[in-house]
Amino acid sequence: MSSLILHGRRLVQLQKCRHLRFAASPLQKASAFSFSSAAVSLGDGQKGQNFTVSYLVKSLGLTTKLAESIIRKVSLEDKGNPDFVLKLLTSHGFTDSQIGDIVTDYPLLLTTDAEKSLGPKLQFLQSRGEAQATTSSALTEIVSKFPKILGVKKDKALSVYYNFAKEIIKADKSFEHKKLCPSFFARG
Repeated sequence: MSSLILHGRRLVQLQKCRHLRFAASPLQKASAFSFSSAAVSLGDGQKGQNFTVSYLVKSLGLTTKLAESIIRKVSLEDKGNPDFVLKLLTSHGFTDSQIGDIVTDYPLLLTTDAEKSLGPKLQFLQSRGEAQATTSSALTEIVSKFPKILGVKKDKALSVYYNFAKEIIKADKSFEHKKLCPSFFARG
């Protein structure tokens, strides 16, 4: 019983944090990123950055200022190509809106190696599921709501994080259903 109560407290705290994240407007997000101390030149000298800023602006609907601040937040010089990361997410069924939210909430994702790190994680998450295979829409829903799941290093930790995220989403949907149909759950 105490673990259930503790889980409930965590659930409430996590839901509060999630609601705060969605309450921020794009301008507030842009100002939060603009205070980054890391400075990356967006000149022609660095491969892929101009295209990435352009892609973030045109395809994902982000403001130029927000896209530039996301690129400044991460160092793209020595890591994987961010364009491959964006293409990989698109190939796994993520919409441009979902990719924009993921990149805004977890800009370090752009520095991951799409082929060696991100691809296997997405395949692992897609293969998860006890009774039924995880569908592409379930994968996109979980990663969109919990983008830092893609930063987890070990398969076991990734599996635990995935199961926790899945339970949070299930509880959130149950709560929304109870809110929409209160008479069904009323005690008689």
